[in-house]
Amino acid sequence: MKVSVKEISENEFTASPAELLFKDDDIFNRKFSLLQGTNYKLAWQSDLLSPAITEIKPFIFAIGIDQNFAIVDTSNSTIPLKLTLDDFFCTTKIFGGVLFVASQLQLIKIDLQTYSITKKYDLPEFYDSMNVKGIGYEVHFMENTVLDIV
Repeated sequence: MKVSVKEISENEFTASPAELLFKDDDIFNRKFSLLQGTNYKLAWQSDLLSPAITEIKPFIFAIGIDQNFAIVDTSNSTIPLKLTLDDFFCTTKIFGGVLFVASQLQLIKIDLQTYSITKKYDLPEFYDSMNVKGIGYEVHFMENTVLDIV
């Protein structure tokens, strides 16, 4: 199954019977969409960005935009995890049975069996990228510094 973002007008968004996944304060929403392949709709403020969608496994997707993140199970229309982030969403990374959600200044480690947060890392600088290093992970920052985590 494929999930994709279909941008719609604010009027179409308001009229849609789809379940609301994300919506910021009404005065800040600039973009509106339906998540095709699901029964969800979302709104966000960043007019230059679109939601990032990562397939975790068949029928289960991670979705992030602005200060919003959720895991959606399209097979039974449930949301196993929904978070409001402290700062802006950057990306998701899957390493083995672990999902990392990176925002500008925080890294959240999520167990993919239970969809529960197992650890939060406050970052010293803005997140840039991440990769596996031995038995841990290497986090790179915008100022060309690196942090090793286990």
